[in-house]
Amino acid sequence: MIENFINILKDYFFQIIIGTLILLIGFIIGTFTKKISKKALEEINFNKILRTINYHNDGEEILSSILSYIIYLISIIFFLTELGITSIVLYLILGAILMVVILTFLVGIKDLITNFVAWTIIK
Repeated sequence: MIENFINILKDYFFQIIIGTLILLIGFIIGTFTKKISKKALEEINFNKILRTINYHNDGEEILSSILSYIIYLISIIFFLTELGITSIVLYLILGAILMVVILTFLVGIKDLITNFVAWTIIK
């Protein structure tokens, strides 16, 4: 039993190490990209451009954060691919997102159904 567990650990040890390195490098690149893109957007006065179209939020911070999150997501997908569990985890995440969308729709339609029934009774 313990020997079997140790053999499995030996088989996956290098995959776990390489996957962890991929994850760390991806997070470092994502953080670096956020800083560089924020500086580049500040250099071209991106917020000033956005204010001309009546958008008064910090567009530089938002756009640089989105870029870093995309890189984080890509590195997580590479990490999961290295471990060989990409499809399982992605199916779970997509199922959870679909569940949230369906529940949000049902909660939103709850009032609509009661109002429609009342309208048909009154009419």
